[in-house]
Amino acid sequence: MFEKIILLCWAIWHSRNKRIFEGKHTEAVEIVAFADKYWKELHAATSVVLQPGVRSDRNSVRWEPPENDVVKINFDATCVRQPLDPTSAEAKAAVLAVHLARERNWTKVIIEGDSFVVISAIKGTSDSRAGYGNIIMDIQRISEDFEEFRVQHILREGNRVAHEVASLSKQGDYHLFDLPPLIHSVISLEMC
Repeated sequence: MFEKIILLCWAIWHSRNKRIFEGKHTEAVEIVAFADKYWKELHAATSVVLQPGVRSDRNSVRWEPPENDVVKINFDATCVRQPLDPTSAEAKAAVLAVHLARERNWTKVIIEGDSFVVISAIKGTSDSRAGYGNIIMDIQRISEDFEEFRVQHILREGNRVAHEVASLSKQGDYHLFDLPPLIHSVISLEMC
């Protein structure tokens, strides 16, 4: 119960900031509904991770290559340069991955990320009426164009390469096939 109260206080504070800095007014009923929905998403995400039997040795998490005729794209919010909340940034990174797959005419695609909330929303197992809901609906719409489309969750430790490559975007432009030695060493560690 205490966590719900804290979450509601955060939602009120967030709404207050939107009103002050963006001029957007939110009704009290909407704030409560947002906090309730957010609580349910948070509870769904954490209940899976905290279940008995879920792998607790996070260091043993490794990136797994896809089947031969499938392209896997790992996404990470670090590549998003817009000022967004973390979940919206993860959703934006996911839609960028889907757009890349479509632009490259890849027909069998897996997108993989470390945001359980975003992955669940794309799969349709959680409500996507949050601020990033339009991004999720865009991903779901585009996914129908692929012959095969899968979405997978991976723990952050297994998504390190995507995180490191994405963080390069903060340092400026880079060519995907001319990555710094740090990235090559991270990839080598992942493949061991």
